[in-house]
Amino acid sequence: MKSFFVLLLERLGYTGDPSGLCISALPPWPLLFVTGAFALLAASVLLRSLVDIALPQTVVQRLSGSRSMTQWTTTLTLLAALAASIEAVGGPQRILAAEWLQSLAPLDHPMAVTGLAAIAAGVLVAVRAMTLMQLGMFRRAELSPGPRAVMADGAFVPTGGFSFGGAAGGLLRRPGGGWPAMILGAILAAYGLELLRRADLCL
Repeated sequence: MKSFFVLLLERLGYTGDPSGLCISALPPWPLLFVTGAFALLAASVLLRSLVDIALPQTVVQRLSGSRSMTQWTTTLTLLAALAASIEAVGGPQRILAAEWLQSLAPLDHPMAVTGLAAIAAGVLVAVRAMTLMQLGMFRRAELSPGPRAVMADGAFVPTGGFSFGGAAGGLLRRPGGGWPAMILGAILAAYGLELLRRADLCL
């Protein structure tokens, strides 16, 4: 019985040996989507960073996470639109687009553009997470046993045990994702670097 991975590859148009799958041997659909997803991730994190510099978050926005929700909702919407566009253009156009994408790179490094997009996304994610962790160290507040409140937009907002970047926030609840985001960003950047340094990456 075929595994889900094999069936998915066949659905995407790959008919070779899955155990020896190389990224440049991927059919146009996943190749275009992976490259576009890296580029969209890099653009999303960069735009968010610029917006946060130009218009710093209010305390209410930081507590509610509304800006992060807007950012990632928009990013996922664009990824869905990218997938729909790749599906809609048809097979011949996908082949031409993939060939054009690989023609931008040297012949001995066909995945250089994908590697550059992965490096950009990984570096931006890691640097943003590291920067926010460092800033959080300067804003860290001592947790008190009783209820607390902070002044925001002319009104007091109760925060309970909330602390800006404090240890009680948990790894995944810290601004920018904390250590997990920094580690994942470094892995993604290293993956992109391998695509640039080597001719291909195979399973």
